[in-house]
Amino acid sequence: MTDSACPIQHAGLVVAAGAKEGRGTGASRLTPALTALAVVVLLVSAAAPAFAQTARDLSVMRRPRPEFQPLCFLTDLGLTGEEGAGGFRVCPRVQVTGGYDDNVFRTEDDAEGDAFTRVSPRIALRSNWENHAVGVELRGDIERYADLTNNDWEDFELRGQGRLDVREDLYARATASVGRFHEDRDDPDAPPGVAGVNQFYKGEEGLQLTYQPTDLVFRLEGRARQIDWRKNGFIDNDDRDRHEYEVSFRAGMEYAEEFLFFVEPAYNIRRYRRDRDFEGFERDSQGFDVRAGVLYDVSGLTFLEASAGYFRQDFADRRFETADGVSVQVDMAWNPTELLTVNMGAGRSVEETTQLGVSSIVASRATLGFEYEIDYNLMFDTLGTFRRDDFEGGSRQDDNIFARAGLTYLMNEYLSWNARYLYARRSSSLAGNDFTSNTLLLTLRGQL
Repeated sequence: MTDSACPIQHAGLVVAAGAKEGRGTGASRLTPALTALAVVVLLVSAAAPAFAQTARDLSVMRRPRPEFQPLCFLTDLGLTGEEGAGGFRVCPRVQVTGGYDDNVFRTEDDAEGDAFTRVSPRIALRSNWENHAVGVELRGDIERYADLTNNDWEDFELRGQGRLDVREDLYARATASVGRFHEDRDDPDAPPGVAGVNQFYKGEEGLQLTYQPTDLVFRLEGRARQIDWRKNGFIDNDDRDRHEYEVSFRAGMEYAEEFLFFVEPAYNIRRYRRDRDFEGFERDSQGFDVRAGVLYDVSGLTFLEASAGYFRQDFADRRFETADGVSVQVDMAWNPTELLTVNMGAGRSVEETTQLGVSSIVASRATLGFEYEIDYNLMFDTLGTFRRDDFEGGSRQDDNIFARAGLTYLMNEYLSWNARYLYARRSSSLAGNDFTSNTLLLTLRGQL
């Protein structure tokens, strides 16, 4: 089967493992071996043959525009590739953003606004080989406020990835990353009005494998994460430290070249570093998510992946009831014309929380967005999201609305700018947790 007849290009197989062990669990004992395997695949060379572009790749905001692509620097790093290899491309980039947020602390009353500046440097190393590819990227984000300086934060991340074709119908991909990040003020677990910003370290490793004989496809997917929260003033976040392990398997069959029908069972283990949190609850859990669905791809026109099924999460603490219900995942990109893209999505999943008496958050979301090409180098895009958070074991329910709209102008291969407006609103059944915010951003990007 040729690549152009394959609608499952984005359905790669992932098996992952964490770099740390978690209190002697069976899953954690597998971690070192699987991590080593991921690193071997990552560092060996990874094959990345050219695949046909999907409708998502040809959307207004994502489609290639050669005149505005970064030039990058070429180097061979002293390595010898295959015949026709072109060494490596080093691609530096920096973004500078100026903005204003009218409710920095996401509070219900007495909102405080402030101006801020964000600097975001990036440097990526990517192979320029004809048949193989590896890549490493280092990025940072530094945000500084004019007056409310206790909201300042710095994020960074180092990420590597690679791909290896074992044979024509079997390939593997590995990823690994480590970094420090911050928790947004509108996160359900972020205490309203707290002076400082919560920060955490996260490591993640993955190994992807896909086997595709004839019209069948088999995908094994797994990932491991280690999350280490930092103290924030008088707030001790140590009881949020955890390890997460996920494994899934997809079996599918192609039909008429444009459809892939599949079933996908998944299993997860979540282990906290502390036996019990500061309120005396045991937060460990395990669960599954079984879905059946379809992937539909008409090149250049429509990309749709939709699935539905059932999820269940069981908790070690007997005071917590099982969280279960309908599982949904929808991801769609539609290009009705060359100038317009429509994006839609939906999802329902179980998320972690350490709030008092609450076992988890069942998050349901729906998104709708548009991208429009005003001119070849001037694009408009907008996206709206509705999310409902149900706090299992408690009476709290949050309805969240997020919206954005922006203009992007590509000046040349070196410079571009973006103007964007962000809106966020939360209506919560828990008193004191409502908020509304408006944010204006102006970004200048430089690249080589």
